[in-house]
Amino acid sequence: MRLPPWIPGTVLAVNAVLGAVGATPVGAAITGRSRSSGLMASQAIVGGAFVAVLCCAYVPSAFGVCLALAAVVLVTLGELVQSLIVSPIVNDCATAASRGRYNSLSQMAFSIGDVATPALMTTLLAHGPATTWIPMAALAMVNMLGIALLTSHLPAMRQRINQPGPSEPDR
Repeated sequence: MRLPPWIPGTVLAVNAVLGAVGATPVGAAITGRSRSSGLMASQAIVGGAFVAVLCCAYVPSAFGVCLALAAVVLVTLGELVQSLIVSPIVNDCATAASRGRYNSLSQMAFSIGDVATPALMTTLLAHGPATTWIPMAALAMVNMLGIALLTSHLPAMRQRINQPGPSEPDR
């Protein structure tokens, strides 16, 4: 994408640092909001990041570097928001007896994605930036539709972030 060769390492470093220092302030910022709106926001943010990465291929290198750095900030923000919401939803959907199975299945689903993603992204990237990043941004938008549909069926999606649910005693 005509970006300097130091960009991948820098992007990974920025993601790691922001992930390490960002969880607490992001958690504080989203506390009290509905889980479903938080998940929708995370998908909109990540979708915007994918569009920014796509634009890197079509702008001058200096501007592309700025876009790449902005994209990693957005992706990390989306990851942080999502990571603070998904596990509580999984736990609240399960009964005490099934909580271990629910968590195992949730972790397995993410692990399958972790294994399949490199091959999928390598294949897509071989066909150019538009073939990669437009479907990824579209998938983020489809995820928003899925979240909206699940919200009407799962009470755990309607609860507030970092606040006890109706059956959970105050701590």
